[in-house]
Amino acid sequence: MLIEIGHVEAIFRYPVKSMAGERLEAAELGWHGLEGDRRLAFRRINNSSGFPWLSASQLPDLLRFTPLRCEGAAREDAPGDLHLPAHIRTPDGEELPVFGEALAAEVGRRYGAPVQMMQMKQGIFDEASISVIASDTVREIGRLAGLTPDVKSPDAQSLNVQSLDVQSLDVQSLDVPSLDIRRFRPNVVVRLLRPVPFQEDEWLGGVLSFGEKKSKNKKKPDDDDGDVPAPAIAVTMRDVRCSMVNLDPDAANPAPEVLKAVVRAHQNTAGIYGAVTRIGRLAVGQTVFLREATEKRKGE
Repeated sequence: MLIEIGHVEAIFRYPVKSMAGERLEAAELGWHGLEGDRRLAFRRINNSSGFPWLSASQLPDLLRFTPLRCEGAAREDAPGDLHLPAHIRTPDGEELPVFGEALAAEVGRRYGAPVQMMQMKQGIFDEASISVIASDTVREIGRLAGLTPDVKSPDAQSLNVQSLDVQSLDVQSLDVPSLDIRRFRPNVVVRLLRPVPFQEDEWLGGVLSFGEKKSKNKKKPDDDDGDVPAPAIAVTMRDVRCSMVNLDPDAANPAPEVLKAVVRAHQNTAGIYGAVTRIGRLAVGQTVFLREATEKRKGE
């Protein structure tokens, strides 16, 4: 049985791993997460580990780099791919080509070792291709961390270049006054009908579907007899947090009290990861439904 649990409050995409992201009104959910999400990343050339990607955990300044793409234009080296940036704006305001030597040199200088920009068709993820968190969970973490509201003024953008930065977001529109939700770098933010923090734990083993699919006679949220299937993910694991949540998404300044609050309140987890089970279009305002885990339903 499907249970309505809330609605989609915000959608975020991060074209370059650990760089500034973009808030969307709608996005295509494919088999490898949101189209264009984390398809680019810097590889640490001298790192031979199984995860050589450079992240803000090693270089907080990465958060201050802003992917840019020309509206309606694709990169020359990726014809037709409108999701990926053409240039990166550095913290010093210089705009450099994504695959240019100058950008790699600048990031390598800040990191202290050589790096190389890489593109991966299936994305470059830490654990899973889609992450979800409830705004009530973020609010509670902010309360426990003792943080106060931080109102940011909009960032002026060029008229002919679309920034993938989220500095211009009205963070308060997410109704999370005490903590910037961008610290948690979610793909989907859910506003819950039952405003209980860390409610995401109840979704483990279940399936989240987004929106309704229309049948000829009536609207149905999920199943096999409609015309437009709702995108869905299987909830696979809790999102174990790291020092990334301590970093201010604009200035990259650390606030250790954030991670401490997550550890103290919820064993260092906040939100969930999921695996895509049905592709489709995600949009802000869609209803979110939960199909509970089979084991739980049998015990009812």
